[in-house]
Amino acid sequence: MTTRNLLQRQLEIIQRSQSITSDYETGKSTAEARLKRDRETAESTRSNSTQTTAAAWKRDKATTEQNWSGTKTPVDRSIRSIREAIRSTQDVLNRTGWQGTLSQDTLRGESQNTLAIPTSSSFVEQMAVYQSVSEQASRQIKTLLENYRPRNWPLIAGVCGFIIAGLLFIILTVTLTGFFYNTTRDIVLTITCLLTFASTSILIYTLLYTLRTQNMLAKLRRPYINLLQAVSPAEDFYNKQLPGLEGTFKYQIDKGQNRYRVSIEQIDQAYQRQLEECQTRYNEARRKLEQTMQQQVKELKSQCETFIQETGLLGATWTEPMWKQWQPFTPTSSSIRLGSVTLRTPQGNLPPLPLFVSCPGGENILFEPYVACIDSYLIISAQKVK
Repeated sequence: MTTRNLLQRQLEIIQRSQSITSDYETGKSTAEARLKRDRETAESTRSNSTQTTAAAWKRDKATTEQNWSGTKTPVDRSIRSIREAIRSTQDVLNRTGWQGTLSQDTLRGESQNTLAIPTSSSFVEQMAVYQSVSEQASRQIKTLLENYRPRNWPLIAGVCGFIIAGLLFIILTVTLTGFFYNTTRDIVLTITCLLTFASTSILIYTLLYTLRTQNMLAKLRRPYINLLQAVSPAEDFYNKQLPGLEGTFKYQIDKGQNRYRVSIEQIDQAYQRQLEECQTRYNEARRKLEQTMQQQVKELKSQCETFIQETGLLGATWTEPMWKQWQPFTPTSSSIRLGSVTLRTPQGNLPPLPLFVSCPGGENILFEPYVACIDSYLIISAQKVK
């Protein structure tokens, strides 16, 4: 093998070793960079999906709460207004003495009827009807009682009774004077007239007061009936409907919460699948890279062994038996061996490769070692000598 071919083969093996290592490190860096990008992409997708799902759940929850508030607030306001109407009305009736007269026993026959409310009306609409009826009835009752002055009526009835009784007394006196002509007659006449006067006054007073009371009672009856027909059904309807609506609200909230939790679990599962796929691709890329590198190192090792065999004695180690038969080369070779070089690969070191250098012009090269620092650095300088 010529010196040129020897050095060329040596250079090719060294460059091939460096290329294998460089390609392996580049491939490994590329696979790791792709794994990092894939993980970042999976994390970004997971974060965006989580935020989108959370925002959707927040909107759904706000809508549900708004719908619930839009129902509960009006009906609570209606039932408070209805309760205040019956309370204030009863206070006025108790204060004016009409509560006993307008008893439920007296109105039992009529108060059994209920208000005509369309069945298609919503909870809020029906409570609004009850509220409107109760407030209107309460206002009517209060207005009637404000305009009614019961304290003036005994005086008016008494005056009327006194006047009428006086007229009857005069009539009776004139009429009965012609029938009695003695003292007994005068006594009987006087007693009769007085009794007539008293009874007539009481009768007229009672009659006028009763007529006034019955007239007022007739005016109070209808609004009071309407009030009773609104209050009791409203309470029953409120107590019946509200728990159901509250249960529906909680069910919708729980359903939305479960839907949100399932969505988050699905997002996490998809994220884990993406990570597993990323890791699988990375492992496959590393497996192929290792496989290719091992094949290349195997081929390079074979080339090194072939190179060592082809160099013969020049490539043999110093302990080879063939050195016992060594004779100086004739003619002198232009390439000399400096020693061995260790080629490192990702799979490990290759067998020591003989290191040859060329002597330009057939001249020798003297290497003088200079120890600068023991166990630290070894600096070798070369000096060309003639």
